[in-house]
Amino acid sequence: MKATTFINVEIFNEELASKKVVFTNGCFDILHAGHITNLEASKELGDILIVGLNSDDSVRRIKGNDRPINSWADRAMVLSHLRSVDYVIGFDEDTPIDLITEIKPSVITKGGDYKESEMIGASFVKSYGGEVIILPYLSGYSTTEILKNQEQQSKIVHNRIAHLTLVVDNYDDAIAFYTEKLDFELLEDTQLSEAKRWVVVSPPGAKECSLLLAKAANEQQAKSVGNQSGGRVFLFLFTDDFSRDYKKLKSRDVHFVRPPQEYDYGTVAVFEDLYGNMWDLLQPTKKNKGWINR
Repeated sequence: MKATTFINVEIFNEELASKKVVFTNGCFDILHAGHITNLEASKELGDILIVGLNSDDSVRRIKGNDRPINSWADRAMVLSHLRSVDYVIGFDEDTPIDLITEIKPSVITKGGDYKESEMIGASFVKSYGGEVIILPYLSGYSTTEILKNQEQQSKIVHNRIAHLTLVVDNYDDAIAFYTEKLDFELLEDTQLSEAKRWVVVSPPGAKECSLLLAKAANEQQAKSVGNQSGGRVFLFLFTDDFSRDYKKLKSRDVHFVRPPQEYDYGTVAVFEDLYGNMWDLLQPTKKNKGWINR
C-alpha cells in the first residue's frame, strides 16, 4: 500500500509494534536529489519509514517568513507518493522530540551535515537500544542553497552588445549589399534628418548583435569606410552550414580573398563587403569559445 498522510499517531501504534521503524524529519520544502537519496537510504534500514514534516508555522520560525515555498499539504502529498515513504506526519513544534518519544522508532536518521550530538531525540532512542544513523552527505544539495543560487542568478546583469556601427558611403548601396548578397534583414530605416538615417540590418534570426549602417558625415569618417579595422578581419559571420553559404555567396559574386580552410575552431573563408571590409564566414566547432550559446 502506498504512503498514508495522517496526523494522529495513536491510530497506527498497533501496526508499528511488530515492525522495525525508521524515523526521519525535515521541512522538505523543495524536494531534491539529496532528499530522495536520504529517504531511500533511511527506508533500507528498516521495515517502515515515517517522515516527520514541519508545519508551515514551524518552518517559518526556523527558516524565516519567506518560507516555506510550498504548503504543508503540498509537501506532505509529494512525500506520501514516494515509494520509500510509508507515513508522513506533521508536527508544529520546532523539533520532533514529542513524535520520537511517542513513536519510539528503532532507528532515527539525518543527513550527513549533522552530528549525533545535534540530532534531536538521539539520547532517547539510544536509551532503549535504538540506532542513531547519520547518512552520507550529498554535497551541493540544499533547499536553502538552491533558493540562494536562484536569487543570485536573478541579480546577474544580462548586458549585450546591441549594435555595431559600420561606416558606409551610401545608405541604399549598403542596404542592397547586405540584404541582397548576404540575406540580412532590414530591421529599421528611419529618417532622422535630411542627411542622416537610422539603418539597422542583421543576419536572419540573429538575437545577439546587429549592424548600424552609418553614412560617413565628414572627411575623417570617410577615411574609415572599408578600413575600420586597419586591414584585419573586421566582422565574423557564423553559419550552421558553411558549404551552403559559401556556395551562395560565391554565386552572388561576393569576393573571397582567402579560400576555405579547416581549423580546430571551425571552417572559415574570408570575404570582402562592398567597401573592402574583411569578414570571416565561419562554421564554428565546439572548441570555438566565441560561440555564445546561452
